[in-house]
Amino acid sequence: MSYFNSYGGNNSKIPYDDIPITRNERNQRSTGNYSRGGIGAGKFTIIVISFMVIINLVLSVICLSLLKNANSRTINNYVIEVASSSEISSAVKNSALMSSVCISAGGDCSTLSSFYSSADSRGSGVVYKVVQNSSNQNKGTIYFVTCYHVVSGYKDNVWVLLPSSLKPISVDVLAYSSRYDLAVLKYYTEDIEGVLGGCAPVSVFDSVYASFGEKVFAIGNSLASGLSITEGLISQINANVRISTNAYTTRTLQTSAEINPGNSGGGLFNANGKFMGIINAKRHTASSSGETFTVVGTSYAIPSSIVRGIADKLISGKTKPTKVNLGVTFECDIKSGKNIEYVEYDGAYRVIDKYVVKVGAVQSGSIADGILKKGDIIEAIEFYEVGSSELTRVTMFNEYTFEDYAFSIAEGSLIKFYLDNEEEPKVINASSFITVSD
Repeated sequence: MSYFNSYGGNNSKIPYDDIPITRNERNQRSTGNYSRGGIGAGKFTIIVISFMVIINLVLSVICLSLLKNANSRTINNYVIEVASSSEISSAVKNSALMSSVCISAGGDCSTLSSFYSSADSRGSGVVYKVVQNSSNQNKGTIYFVTCYHVVSGYKDNVWVLLPSSLKPISVDVLAYSSRYDLAVLKYYTEDIEGVLGGCAPVSVFDSVYASFGEKVFAIGNSLASGLSITEGLISQINANVRISTNAYTTRTLQTSAEINPGNSGGGLFNANGKFMGIINAKRHTASSSGETFTVVGTSYAIPSSIVRGIADKLISGKTKPTKVNLGVTFECDIKSGKNIEYVEYDGAYRVIDKYVVKVGAVQSGSIADGILKKGDIIEAIEFYEVGSSELTRVTMFNEYTFEDYAFSIAEGSLIKFYLDNEEEPKVINASSFITVSD
């Protein structure tokens, strides 16, 4: 910022004011005897001065433009400097940020001071869904999603602070999945608008459409000091991680966005402010050849497609998340040595890693037995999601695409599998489900 301090204040000067001149020119200027080509000294001086004024004006406009493109953004009293190429969109500031919350668990956190000082566990979350009463639209239940390890062991004394409020609210833990490190919180109110105060549920982006290298933002209660935001890229779309709070390995999105203690449960958003996942882990150290070293810029998020399916199942009344038991394993191959395709989603074309997805095996006696067979190439699937009357169509990009949606498929929904070089889909009734145990 030193350049702009020098050239952007009240005493700003344009660099061209310091152009060196010869001794003769300096003497001519001081005596007023500065003429050339027969033009009188007075007229020539006026021309030179006018010319310099024009140059100064042009350069001033350039410097002001530079200043305009190097902005500071204040978010919840935190100043974040962003370069012109890293401009935070209004959707991130006004949508993603206003869908994010701080969470404290344990103790009495009913006041702002106690919320930040008296809790045993602190983290983040997102406003996931609002269910209104049919008779009174301002009454209903607000649902929040966070990480299970943030509220683990705290059935009571869980508090949420929305960015539009200075008073925490006491919420209930509806249900959770420790295996997937997710928990749903609920809060019933007779004044939805008053509680939300301009906040709104997240707009979910299907994480199967996440693109390697795209810009993302992590928003959360970093270091338990209020909402903050960091920027990064999607550095891996299929990172299998086992977190320290359970013994299971799950698929995550890996991002270079920096996170700290307190970010757990916070949202990962794309540049359009769409929700892409729940931040739940960070890698601190790694070892190689007997040497341990510090790892930076390696954080993980539970993909939004998994988050949505589990959250919707729990909100629908399930005490534990259930997913369709298809009895099929999938595998994938690279297509013609190249697996990059442009796919239209959310109003734009995205660069996606798309593989040839094949049926690897079909379990005998499963709901897919006799309908799908080993070697079938699956192009796309269609089904109805929990609580939705609209048909969802998903392209099969890789072997875990179906697994991402396995929680979202409604019981009794007809799942249509569109196979390569076949006009009519293979149809399977979603009649078999399994409960994901912890």
